[in-house]
Amino acid sequence: MTFEIIKPQLKDVEGLAKLWRPTFALHHEMDPGYYVPESSSLAAHLHDYLKESISSGKRQIRCAKAAGGKFLGLVIFWEDKEDHFDTNIRSFIVIGELYVAESARKQHVGQALMSSAEDFARAQGFRFVKLMASKHNGTALRFYEQIGYSDRQRLLFKDLG
Repeated sequence: MTFEIIKPQLKDVEGLAKLWRPTFALHHEMDPGYYVPESSSLAAHLHDYLKESISSGKRQIRCAKAAGGKFLGLVIFWEDKEDHFDTNIRSFIVIGELYVAESARKQHVGQALMSSAEDFARAQGFRFVKLMASKHNGTALRFYEQIGYSDRQRLLFKDLG
């Protein structure tokens, strides 16, 4: 499969939203206590999120686009820092989302998208990349481990309701 990694423009929002929509149901099915169900307001929020991300520069988006123009995947990331006095890892790039269309999986699209985010991080002088993946998403966890990510911390929640 031939594809290129691009930085999207505002004209690409509808194509990116169409690509990303299947994650709503997948996430909610995996962990309904954490993820909200799909709705028209969620879809509208996604459009606003993508537009703001593309136009503001606070978040970076890179997309895999097939030769025919179809979007195959996307990664969204941003710079962040933590102010813990007792840690070595204080500034990093956060991978907020990685999604690859089911038809494009196992064809190096995810790896190319992650490499583009990591290249950005290096170019900006960052040594570390941080991400969060659902414990219910074994496929994603295995993928991240295969490309060199390790479980350093655990994020725990308690429902007080």
